Amino acid sequence: MRGAPMQLKQSLLVFESGPNPDATLQHVFTDGTALHSDDGVHCLAPWGAINASTGLVVARGHLPGLQQASDRVELLGASSALQWQALHRCSLCLWMDNKF
Repeated sequence: MRGAPMQLKQSLLVFESGPNPDATLQHVFTDGTALHSDDGVHCLAPWGAINASTGLVVARGHLPGLQQASDRVELLGASSALQWQALHRCSLCLWMDNKF
């Protein structure tokens, strides 16, 4: 069971939607969490990014590897949104609920 996160595929650069062509600024909200974070054996950390300018999912996935932690997965969601911005060459306002 502990090795299951090692089998997760990296989805950082898999995007489900593009920017809103009518909006000059894309508002993207990211979030991540670590389910069962107090139990290192059964912990799983998913993340997601939503474009509020379109109402569509930008990207989503799970944190690969054994180090399943909420801070790491929050950063992975933000990193994915920034990669999406670079790919589409758009202006981005990135929203997160975590302080680093």
